[in-house]
Amino acid sequence: MEWIDERMKAGGRENNNSDIDVLMKKAADGNKDACFNLAIRYANGDGVEKDISKALELYEPYVKDANLAAMHNSALLYCNYYGDNPDMLHRGVQLFHEASDKGFLPSDCELMKLYLIGFGVRKNYMRAIEYLMRSIEGGNEKCANEYYQLVILMNEYGNSLEEPIFILEEVGGVQVEYELLSHLLGQKNRDWSLKKQTLLDENGAQVDKLDIELVSGEDVTYYFDISRTFSNYSD
Repeated sequence: MEWIDERMKAGGRENNNSDIDVLMKKAADGNKDACFNLAIRYANGDGVEKDISKALELYEPYVKDANLAAMHNSALLYCNYYGDNPDMLHRGVQLFHEASDKGFLPSDCELMKLYLIGFGVRKNYMRAIEYLMRSIEGGNEKCANEYYQLVILMNEYGNSLEEPIFILEEVGGVQVEYELLSHLLGQKNRDWSLKKQTLLDENGAQVDKLDIELVSGEDVTYYFDISRTFSNYSD
């Protein structure tokens, strides 16, 4: 499972290969921007031979200074490249938590993924949802798509009231439900058909219950938390 973040691929101000010698000289002279950009270069093998340990080494002074981007990027590297090492994986998760506690929204999204699949932490769906909501409500709308992609890939959520699939759009929630079902079950009225749709009020949360019959004749039920969409219409 790769956790490389797009921000790490963006490089920085010096992101042309022809500038690598200048960048290295600036970094050797202690230029902070150059050191940070060079860390990104080593992480991605951009103009230099890919060297994750070197990237982490360059990030470390920034991590000690509580630079949130460096903490987040280091956490990505620990989880992506050292996930089979318990101590390093723990360090990555720790850095994600520290950056999240300081309000770094991308780390909230990464923690959502970790808790959703149980990588480096004990799997906890509702804890994943907490981080998801924090990230989205903070303005990181990209996290919604990453959540949906994992839900589709894992195909193990939405079958109970305790673990409904959360619809994150404020409008068009029903359409999103059916799009997700098409990925999970196939084409409506070919691979499955809707038998009954019921709106439930579960402790203040609005949950759409869909009773479905598969083409095989098997009955399944999916639950979607549509509170965000519902609150928008109720207002």
